[in-house]
Amino acid sequence: MKHTLINYSSLTSTWRLVFLYLAAVAIAIGVSFVMGVSSALMLQGALPIHGALTVLVGLIAIWMLPIYKTGPEKSVVVGMIVFAIAVAFWPAYMSAIPFPGNTWLSVNRLVLYPTLILTFVGLSSSQVMRENLWKVYSSNKPIFVCVSGLTIVHLLAVPLSPNPTGTFWNTVKNITYTFGPFIALAATLSKPKQLNWIFWGLILALPIWGILAPIERGAEQILFTQFMPSWAFSTDETTATIMQPTYKGSDYRVKGPAITPVEFAELLGLILPFAIHLILDKKNLIVKAIGVIFFLLGFLAIFLSTSRLGMVISIVGTVFYALIWGLRLWVSNKRGLLGPAVTSMFPVLVIAVVGVILTQRTAYNLVLGGNAETAASTDARFAQWELGLPKVATRPVIGHGYNTAAEVLGYTNPSGVLTIDTYWLSVLLDSGLLGFGFFMGFVYFSIVTSMRLYINPDHESWTEKYYLGAISCSFAAFIVGKLVLSQQSNHSVVFIFAGILCFLNTYLSHKDTAKAADID
Repeated sequence: MKHTLINYSSLTSTWRLVFLYLAAVAIAIGVSFVMGVSSALMLQGALPIHGALTVLVGLIAIWMLPIYKTGPEKSVVVGMIVFAIAVAFWPAYMSAIPFPGNTWLSVNRLVLYPTLILTFVGLSSSQVMRENLWKVYSSNKPIFVCVSGLTIVHLLAVPLSPNPTGTFWNTVKNITYTFGPFIALAATLSKPKQLNWIFWGLILALPIWGILAPIERGAEQILFTQFMPSWAFSTDETTATIMQPTYKGSDYRVKGPAITPVEFAELLGLILPFAIHLILDKKNLIVKAIGVIFFLLGFLAIFLSTSRLGMVISIVGTVFYALIWGLRLWVSNKRGLLGPAVTSMFPVLVIAVVGVILTQRTAYNLVLGGNAETAASTDARFAQWELGLPKVATRPVIGHGYNTAAEVLGYTNPSGVLTIDTYWLSVLLDSGLLGFGFFMGFVYFSIVTSMRLYINPDHESWTEKYYLGAISCSFAAFIVGKLVLSQQSNHSVVFIFAGILCFLNTYLSHKDTAKAADID
């Protein structure tokens, strides 16, 4: 008779999840150790193969786990909720626990890595998670094909990049922060009520940073440095650069939890449509008033970042919401006048907004910029396109490898630093026309799917509850913003929205099918 230290089959489901989570943490520490040792050894030629073998062995070990009816679904959902909130509030460069060396052990990393390990363990051993993922995939094939296709292109381009070692690890990191959260949410979400934690965690970023932004502006330094211990911040050159105050002229630029003011403005600009949802789609007047306050505070924080990008995507998200809101009213009440009036007035609204921006000097400077610095920034983007398009043609199918765009482009700013300022060009250089098509398809199908669900009159009660219009407007603002921003720190938020959208589309599709069956 064989004796075991722990009889796993006799454990309750709660203790199984506890042991599973501890195992995930242990594996995450082990993977981090392997990556650290590999980097220290600097095995330039063998490192991509070494890393690939490490990942492959780990995946095989996970896939060999026995299959059970349920798994760590609830733990993964909780982990993703904490991660989404951490993205909006915790700087990526600020460690949550003391650790020797210049290591960024932020809440984001400490939560995301174990959560993703639990996700893959669950997909290997949980029948429920496999079935959930298959249902979501079946209802959202275009989005899944685009997300998976872009990921595969990134992997295929690794050996062709100028620096396969760096490209490999950058690709792994990108997959971890984009594809990982997307799959985790698609496989584990089971109840729409679970989404409220994510939505409200993100929405509260608007008033909180709206209150903190003027304080940071007055102090002219990152607020976290005033109350966090010194061990929370690395002493490397990158962190030191981030911690330096940023100015536009004589005006301090607020960064919040982001690395740059522009990324901070983009983050709040992506969340701003959720405040508009409270104003337009909620029926309670108190909630509508709260939405107005949140919107104004969020807009104030964006204004204090002095980011043109933030102003542009805020306008795009707001105007686009007005359009789809009018369409929804028109479809749901064909005899009403408000919906047709709002929809018909949309071209006038766009012309009015553009007219104000072009004719009012203050608005022009806020959105388009009116000084030599902003003019030089605009000229630089045109110069980068002119320099980059011929280089896209040298490897047009799958590009030069993820995160190599700046190196391939070879454009330097006045300080002599390699830079690229538009993500559209970055995707073309990194992933070629194939990757660019997958990326644009991902955004397009996400906008179309969320708009369809939002406008559908059969989903009116869901429209008030689950922010479908806000998700659509966030994607619209995101793709416009990527014309003038190449940084990708907020892509996790967009892929979280995509995972939520795919779950809602699946849930509502099954509801509609069941309803049709009852009618028949």
